[in-house]
Amino acid sequence: MLLNFHIPVPLHIIFRSGSLLASLLLEVAWRGRRYGTRKYLSVFAITIGIIICTLATSSSDPSGLSYEEASQHYREWTIGTSIFQK
Repeated sequence: MLLNFHIPVPLHIIFRSGSLLASLLLEVAWRGRRYGTRKYLSVFAITIGIIICTLATSSSDPSGLSYEEASQHYREWTIGTSIFQK
């Protein structure tokens, strides 16, 4: 379904790592677990990488499209990334 929203397959793979931050935050909030600074920095670095990759795929504008078509493409991409994040 997400391929209909112009989400590249490598981005699907990268999004799978996005649960690291949520898992870390929930473990700290609910279970009161504490981790070393290295683990927090690692999860933060992966999260920043996911954000950078996501934004990089948004800027890969399909060539040869009119402004309206490119705008529609970007809207569909935004919907697709929003759906995938939930």
